[in-house]
Amino acid sequence: RPWMTPRVICGIRFYREPFNGVGQGLRTWTTEAGLEGPSIRDEQLQWVFDGTVFQQRALEFYAGRGAPPMNDVWMAILLSRIPESDASSVLSGGDLMELKCSGMILLASLLYAEYLALVVPASVLLKSCQHATEIHHRMGMDETAEELYGNIHGLKPIQTALASLHATLQVAAGSRALAAEYASLGALALPVVDVVVAHCREDLGWLREWLRQVLRDEWTPEVRGLRLRLLIYERCTAAPQPEASSSQERPPPTAVSPSAAELVAGLKRLGAIDMGSAAVELPEPPGFENVAYVHYCRNAAFRDAEFAIFLHGAPYDHMDIQTLHDVLRSLALGTYSVPFLHLNAKRLAQMELEPCVRDLLRPALFELGLGLGGADSASATAAAPGPLGRGELPTEMSTYCCSQFVVGRERLRAVPDAFWDEVWQQLESQGEVGDANASNVPTSCRASASRINGSHQRHGGTWAAEHGVWAVALERTWHWIFGESPLLPIRDVDPRLPLFLRVPRPRATGDGGPRGAVQEFVNAPDWGFDPGWWGADRALANVTQVPMVVSALPVPTSLFTAVARENWKLPSWAEAWFAEEPEEQSSEEPEASGQSYR
Repeated sequence: RPWMTPRVICGIRFYREPFNGVGQGLRTWTTEAGLEGPSIRDEQLQWVFDGTVFQQRALEFYAGRGAPPMNDVWMAILLSRIPESDASSVLSGGDLMELKCSGMILLASLLYAEYLALVVPASVLLKSCQHATEIHHRMGMDETAEELYGNIHGLKPIQTALASLHATLQVAAGSRALAAEYASLGALALPVVDVVVAHCREDLGWLREWLRQVLRDEWTPEVRGLRLRLLIYERCTAAPQPEASSSQERPPPTAVSPSAAELVAGLKRLGAIDMGSAAVELPEPPGFENVAYVHYCRNAAFRDAEFAIFLHGAPYDHMDIQTLHDVLRSLALGTYSVPFLHLNAKRLAQMELEPCVRDLLRPALFELGLGLGGADSASATAAAPGPLGRGELPTEMSTYCCSQFVVGRERLRAVPDAFWDEVWQQLESQGEVGDANASNVPTSCRASASRINGSHQRHGGTWAAEHGVWAVALERTWHWIFGESPLLPIRDVDPRLPLFLRVPRPRATGDGGPRGAVQEFVNAPDWGFDPGWWGADRALANVTQVPMVVSALPVPTSLFTAVARENWKLPSWAEAWFAEEPEEQSSEEPEASGQSYR
């Protein structure tokens, strides 16, 4: 149901009628769940694409005052891909948007192309944009595409969007030139990227799926590639026996499933990961991911890595899956150049640096001969701090929760070995929270450590929770240790980042839990486009475990790349992987529905 002011500023109201039981009975579901039902008139779901609002958001983004308006872009791209219906005499979404919203669709297409430019090969980018370029011709319009552009080129911020896309495409073109050079030198010349996983009994199926989708299914001859060195640190191989001084009974030693070692061995056998990959047993010292991360940072054998990705054993509890996939895509293409990136979605509040953090880091900083005077937060933020800031602990910190990030080689190497050695010594000698004789636990940390321990034990924590204070202290300072400002900018509005890393991601589900804690029902494509829950409260599905509406069928990356690499020989490791694990066919793929994406 469109309205328009000629072809430049438009709006689309989009309704989803209940059918086949999907979308019906919302009030019944909410009543049974004890929730207040959604205010949906006649149980219709409605979404609105408002061209003027979209334009204003785009203007603010390009002026450096806001996040990219990608939710509007996803909606516009979705609407343009709705198929036509001859039986109902309904135009396709693309035809409708061409007639009513030419200017806004062009702006959305430019933003979408800039998003894709650094995360997909050029052939895939062209294929994904081909649909939009064909609409005008298919409609039989009197004006040419060039004339159309001439009529709307004055729409703001079309020219700015074109310039921004051009700059991004220049970066992508440079990476393609390097890809050809690497291809002539052979696989051993490819840059090394380390994936460091702190593992404790979590299911690692996500890891194989992540690598399979991005490295195998999305390979084309344009992909430069990388040498991925997978390092899985087994933190729960064994637990120490209880001691008389323990305030809490420790669990008996537990044998760890060999899944991590089997995963690494299997991928190495295929040739999909670097032969230096390993499952490393690291049961002690006790603690959380901080122990694995520090162990990696102080190991000189890994100094050849171009980038290192630090992850939990269940990373999607704290980050959006799209972020991690896009980072690996960009690394494989050679378009990634961000020296430090925090991956998680939830943000820690800006606040003064706690005395406990200062006291824990004091020995390591003194080991380097650095001062501990409080630096003014504003001046520390305005300056571009080097590794460990200016040798002074800032008065305030602000970052993301839960310690998952990507660090470049220069930032990793810039932290002195003496710093990591001192931190490691502190980790090995730390006392227990309940041990009255643990003099090496700073007085300022006793209350914090008890709260951390109590919180984790309430939620099925382990002996490691008694040593969690170091994990929290480093969680507050990882970004600063690796050379970022004490007040780490929010990704959405950080102008240093490319567009694909500035996409606003949900910080929590409808019930406030981490994004990975409940099953997702939205059928999202491999990159970017995620219509969310189509206006229905996530809490409903969390309770009922039933999707509110049927989701749009995406075009998976593998379908684009299968066309782009047709008649090209796959790398030996990809062929071996396909032979061992053929591509799964989904009932929703085009072959099953009679559709073709070529």
